[in-house]
Amino acid sequence: MGTIFSRVKLSGKHVAALLALMLLSAVTAMLLPTALASMIDIGVAGENRNTILIIAAVMATLAILRLCVYYI
Repeated sequence: MGTIFSRVKLSGKHVAALLALMLLSAVTAMLLPTALASMIDIGVAGENRNTILIIAAVMATLAILRLCVYYI
């Protein structure tokens, strides 16, 4: 039967795209907790509603980007 790797043919472009998407996914996963900490430190502690909304929008964008990368 052989292994699956003997049947899969990946070009250099496919491997590069896969690595780039994995890196993007990892970066967005690490940025979400950082953004939440910034929201708490700057927005909640300083009672700045606009900052909270901006950081929430950034977090939503990062989450959507992560979902797009995950399901490609």
